Amino acid sequence: SGGTTLNVASMLSDAITNSLTAAVFSATRLTFLGTLTISLPGSAGGYTTIPLQVSIIDGISSGGASSPVAHLQLSGFLALGSTIIVQGGTYEYAQKFMFITSLLTVQDSSSVVVNGGTFDVFPTSAGSATFMRSAGFVGTNSANFAITNNTVTVENKSIAFGWTTFFVELNSGPATLSSSSAFSIHNNTVNITNFKISTANHGYWYLLQVFATPITLSGGSTFSVTSNIMIMATITLTASWNVYIIQLYYNAADSISGSSTMDISYNTYVGSAMTASASIIPFVTVKDLTSFTVADVGSRYLMRYNTFTASLLAGTSIPSFVVMDNFNTPFSGDGLILLEGNTQTFTGRPITPTMIRFNSAHTITALIIKLLRNTITTDGGSGIMYQAATATFGTPAPIFYMCGCIVGTTT
Repeated sequence: SGGTTLNVASMLSDAITNSLTAAVFSATRLTFLGTLTISLPGSAGGYTTIPLQVSIIDGISSGGASSPVAHLQLSGFLALGSTIIVQGGTYEYAQKFMFITSLLTVQDSSSVVVNGGTFDVFPTSAGSATFMRSAGFVGTNSANFAITNNTVTVENKSIAFGWTTFFVELNSGPATLSSSSAFSIHNNTVNITNFKISTANHGYWYLLQVFATPITLSGGSTFSVTSNIMIMATITLTASWNVYIIQLYYNAADSISGSSTMDISYNTYVGSAMTASASIIPFVTVKDLTSFTVADVGSRYLMRYNTFTASLLAGTSIPSFVVMDNFNTPFSGDGLILLEGNTQTFTGRPITPTMIRFNSAHTITALIIKLLRNTITTDGGSGIMYQAATATFGTPAPIFYMCGCIVGTTT
């Protein structure tokens, strides 16, 4: 506690000197008063010869708005079946809980897991808060990154400044997975309740933002965001606000190849008493990327059985709700984009939601795009299942399927 650096290099040196087979750091009920920094030694082809195991069980922090910039910082190289596990715990944070400060390389069935914690967020004038931020990671040879079963709450807060909250933020570094590696955000709950910005400042919310970060999946790897719940209730702002469940944004080339999968499925968004105007609320927006490639047969981009429900009160503009919004990004490849079983249901005011939109001029080449059994239900408005008015088709042109989709109204 109090700002601790865990010198893993020294631990490994001691372990090797004493002919041990592993280096182990285990802490139960560790109180985070400052930042625990774990600097992992080694590099590809030159890493240490013994596995490392770090476990933090049922940790505690109570810093509120005075919490450090991050409670846990990671960097370096993890191999040989090594593990870093944060299990359970009750934490408060203001800016970040976990921060991968520079490139983190994980390989050889090694894993980084944050599971089952409870986290309360305290907004500060720093302007944003992030459960986990990464400046870059590479996973190879069955590496595993897992953020599972956590609950993050922003409740009963009133502030007078613009504020952004991310659950996971991948910012300005690679997100590379190869040879059956996996990154998963699964079964987490983000609950924003009774939240007010009293001045004319923005409010942005993200379950996942990927900014200037190329996602590269190959060799049967998986990047998944599944079974998460995002709840927003009694949100009051005088300015417009934006909610991006997932945003892939800005100057990066995303690629899925080698029978790999990006899977965004079984997530739930519930919004109630939404009193301010909104400009756009997509499940996924793909914006200003240099390219998005689902390269080969067997590679897949999946959005299945996501549920979007919102009760809307009067506002000065009509919000735009889109399940998959693709803006100014060329799409190509021989793989599959599948939207199946997604549901949008809106009450309270007439709007025009969209299921999938290719928005702003760009080219769609090849690809198989399937829309199966998706449903839009509006309150006196209308809905659009597929829109590509400003897109152009390359050679060969994409193949579209639409089957069993319904656009209906409650009135």
